[in-house]
Amino acid sequence: MTVRRAVLAVLVPGAAVLVALHVSRIAERLRYPYDLILWGDDYFMTSMAKLAAGVPLYGPLADANSTVYAPGGAWLHHALLAPFHLDTSLHANRVLTLCWLTLALAVGTFTVSKLSRRRDGALESRVDESLSAALAFLVLALVALSNPVGDSLHPTDLELLVLSSSLAVLAAWRELSPGRRLVANVLLPAAAVLSKQTAGLAVTGALAAASFLDAEGPIARRLRASVV
Repeated sequence: MTVRRAVLAVLVPGAAVLVALHVSRIAERLRYPYDLILWGDDYFMTSMAKLAAGVPLYGPLADANSTVYAPGGAWLHHALLAPFHLDTSLHANRVLTLCWLTLALAVGTFTVSKLSRRRDGALESRVDESLSAALAFLVLALVALSNPVGDSLHPTDLELLVLSSSLAVLAAWRELSPGRRLVANVLLPAAAVLSKQTAGLAVTGALAAASFLDAEGPIARRLRASVV
């Protein structure tokens, strides 16, 4: 217990420092006059301009002005920002991207904390849970803050949010009803592939593995029946 508390005493302040750093980074981006200084992030803002003009996102290769990524990020940003006439604002789009990153950190930290939780509610379990959450946030925040495209309009941040949400679902897989598993198997791969193609592969593979390895699932039951 003494060792756990000592480690916790180091991790929690470290996590607090990273929270403050992340908040200050967002505050800096809020103050920076992107729209007055530059028009950047190439394909993404081109996609936003296309949506604002009501033209297709993808055009002939000869035009060389179409995104190479899935359209989900642009569609989502347009749906959220267009009602406020901010859909073609580089500033607003970058702030929204940082929101996806913040949510991904929060969901990932909560999921790891839940996985370390014991049902007996013992003090030792609560300390372990805090340790796991602090360590998870430290690792996730360091990865996020060291990502060279973490505060740009690259689809990475939205992809991280989809991946962390999928992790949360997989962590609770055994507690889900068959109906909710079916919904997860349909919606999560769709959201993933719309955020970024690689996310679609990762999430679909993870859900397929969870369904196949579930000891109480229909696949496992059929395998046991065939063996018997």
